Amino acid sequence: MKNYLEENLNVLARKAPELAERIRSLQSEEWTIEELPGGEIDLRHQTKLLYGGKPQQHYRRFLSQSDFQYPKWVIFYGVGLGGVISEFFKGNLKEVEHILVVEKSPLFFRRSLEIMDWRAILEDSRVELMVGLIGIEMEDFITSYVGQQDRLILVRALTPVCDSAAMSEDEKYYLQVAQMIQRAVEFVHAFLISPPEDAYQGFMNIIHNLKESAKVPAFENLEGLFEGFPGIVVSTGPSLEKAIPWLKKVQDRAVIACADSALRILLKHGITPHFSGCLERVSQTCFLFENLPPVPETWLITDPMIWPNTYKSYPGPKLNMLRHLGQTKWFYPDRKFYACGSSVAHKLTVALKQMGCSSILLVGQDLAFDRYSEKTHAEGIPKIIYDYAQKERKFFEKGASQGGTHCVVEGNNGQPILTSPTLNSFRKFFGQLIREEKMNCYNVIPKEYGAKIPHAIWKDPEEVFSLLGESRPVVKLIQERLARFPVEDFRKYKKRIQRLLDKSEEYLKVYQQVSLDILDSISLFCHQYDVSLCDEEVFRPMLERLEKVTVDFERHLFGEEDFYGDFFLALIQDRSFAVSQLSHALLKQKMPPHERIAAQISLFRDVYNTSQLWSARMGKFLRDCALQNRIWKEDTEKPALQKREETQPPCLH
Repeated sequence: MKNYLEENLNVLARKAPELAERIRSLQSEEWTIEELPGGEIDLRHQTKLLYGGKPQQHYRRFLSQSDFQYPKWVIFYGVGLGGVISEFFKGNLKEVEHILVVEKSPLFFRRSLEIMDWRAILEDSRVELMVGLIGIEMEDFITSYVGQQDRLILVRALTPVCDSAAMSEDEKYYLQVAQMIQRAVEFVHAFLISPPEDAYQGFMNIIHNLKESAKVPAFENLEGLFEGFPGIVVSTGPSLEKAIPWLKKVQDRAVIACADSALRILLKHGITPHFSGCLERVSQTCFLFENLPPVPETWLITDPMIWPNTYKSYPGPKLNMLRHLGQTKWFYPDRKFYACGSSVAHKLTVALKQMGCSSILLVGQDLAFDRYSEKTHAEGIPKIIYDYAQKERKFFEKGASQGGTHCVVEGNNGQPILTSPTLNSFRKFFGQLIREEKMNCYNVIPKEYGAKIPHAIWKDPEEVFSLLGESRPVVKLIQERLARFPVEDFRKYKKRIQRLLDKSEEYLKVYQQVSLDILDSISLFCHQYDVSLCDEEVFRPMLERLEKVTVDFERHLFGEEDFYGDFFLALIQDRSFAVSQLSHALLKQKMPPHERIAAQISLFRDVYNTSQLWSARMGKFLRDCALQNRIWKEDTEKPALQKREETQPPCLH
């Protein structure tokens, strides 16, 4: 029998060098390779054969039981000797876009590399490997892997393939992986995908901000400006009050960036940050900058999706740092986009990293409630935000007092501390961001305060000065760099944007009409064939056709421009989750046939009802703006959009 180990490891070393080294150094006499009569191979541990002496029969049976009708994203649970994945690769893989191989046992994986030629599989760019990972390493890998937007959209097409023999050695592990993938999808969904109404709010804000945005420089002009210099991100957790004394002493020894809610507090104490940040699209952000003095040396890092009055009235210079979200891609196609998370502190951390900061200090980043008082924030934030946070704290305190643990995490001192689901999601994303970007990130906070941030290095505030650099003329450097990049001529900008507005209105008409046509087709078919009376076979061709049309509609209708994906990503993701839940029920056979058909038809109706609804609303908004000349006219009065400021519920973030 030929041993393929070295040949496979040489290829694996190019794809995953750390895994290759781990497999190479693995020494064990457990699970030895055993050749069977007829040339088949099994693994033996004492008296047990992993595949019961019939590996080929096992491989074919489990592949035949897997549903490859739409195998866009395939996950193999358990490698064993690799026979299942080997058989899979002999088929037609044209439609497959992503393949994840999960194996708990590095020894099983090594044995597979010894007896099977994995080179073609390992060289395939679609294949990712998760071998032997547990705990935080497994969580980090899955969150990062699932977090790629092109995978997230394919959740509905995820096909699991299970090697039950390999899984039987630790079924709980593979169940944990599956559950973690589901949680990761939900976690990433919360950061990347806005609900349709929220996305529509962002769409309206962008339209109203188009004129003001013309004179705002691009953030990417500052990339690399502070190479090797430290940066500080200031937030409004209760511990900020402990940091004020030393923050007063470090002006220009680091680039200081603060959350919008922290700006007023720092200015009150004589601290002028170089940057502030704002990313919320709701009206309450106006309170954060209300009655502030001019701040000509504090640039607001923001984007055109924020509330129009906030965008216009900020009393200092601005920079547009565009997030990789929906409509910004459409209206600013030539700009650079950044994965900024969903908190302003995440965005500022990414900004400092992009500007070249060698280390980043997090200050006031408690991400938990204060242990020693009822404070949720440092003193000085707007009352409307503080009152809302107090209600939230009382709600989760009640849950914790009744034995709930979902809002209790490890604190910086190793003891449990109360947080909220939102703050905890921010904490997790910080950990992911620090790990993926390989940041040298310090959480500068008294040990008795705040939640522990994964992958951040805790630092006592008394030791902070050792992390700072020599003084630099930060403001002058920013001004000189921006002077080299003048903004686009307004006439050219207006002409270019107007073309995009006209095209977007045209596309929205197409989506509305296609959606209505499909809804009519579904209705006509269902009028002719009664779901409760007809066999499943009658509906299957129609459902398969609808699936294909829907995929084309969502992903390919306008090719490289991807207008649909940019404008309707929330809709696509809502469908993904609905299909995923439906598929779960179908796989477990919890529905009788007529209910399965009705559920699938209902799902398609929901998709196209939603599509025609938002196409109509967005198209009408564009037409109204054009008729009333809202976009380019002089601002003699507030737009109607801004009359809602006092009526919307408060936003904590």
